Amino acid sequence: MRSTEYTGNSAAIKGDCPWLASEDILDKGDVTVTIEACHAVQEAEFEGGRKEDVYTLSFVGAKKQLVLNSTNRKTLVKLYGTNVSDWKGKPVTLWVDRNVRAFGEIRNGIRIRPTVPKQQPKKVEQPKPDAFSFEGLVASLDEATTLIEVEVIDSRIAAAELSAVQIKQLAEKIEVARIALADN
Repeated sequence: MRSTEYTGNSAAIKGDCPWLASEDILDKGDVTVTIEACHAVQEAEFEGGRKEDVYTLSFVGAKKQLVLNSTNRKTLVKLYGTNVSDWKGKPVTLWVDRNVRAFGEIRNGIRIRPTVPKQQPKKVEQPKPDAFSFEGLVASLDEATTLIEVEVIDSRIAAAELSAVQIKQLAEKIEVARIALADN
């Protein structure tokens, strides 16, 4: 086993999670974003394997989606009305409430401010993936411009803790990258 010191954002430790979590924006204060779309997600999977049908919001320029709880849904209705299609393209300000009662505990939770933002939306920054995580390896492959870089990335796979499916996906991406860069 190979290990390296990790000093990044704690949100990256959660792995490949499609849902925006309070950790993602905890130290950023208010984050203004633009709603890209509202989605009905069937059997969304959460930590511990729990599955549930949910509604989510995607934001322009962001990878992760916000699971829409009743508090945030009611805030959106107050801001932009009950027609969900009217929410598309509208700015909202996300913030972390450190006193959310959920699942019998007090937790951090993402809330939507109940006022229309005055400032221009900023892109929600995603934590930079670790070089030995699946996301980090995929990102490195996407940015690779030489065969040597591809070979270095290929050598990282053995040291990474990956599922068989992830290893297969990376092997396919590496082969495609080798062919593409061999032509250059």
